[in-house]
Amino acid sequence: GYTISLELPGVERDSIDVKATDRSLVISAERQAPAADQAGPLLSEFRYGTWSRSFRFPSGINREGLEALYRDGLLSVVVPKAQTTTSVSVKVEG
Repeated sequence: GYTISLELPGVERDSIDVKATDRSLVISAERQAPAADQAGPLLSEFRYGTWSRSFRFPSGINREGLEALYRDGLLSVVVPKAQTTTSVSVKVEG
């Protein structure tokens, strides 16, 4: 399988969204700006708003087996590979 780790400091767990299709994974989140003070900061290097990141896998993934854990600003998503590989035998007629 695959493991994806993302640093998401200051992001609330409820604002993280993980979606999967047969061969891709999309993770999106939103970091909310804190309530504005009267004097506000002179300079801030924090970025607020929404973002999204997508990952495409070389083979199918097992969407039902996805696991996501968010702790201390680190999101870890475990993506198992699909176990269904099919092959077809074709009878040659002549």
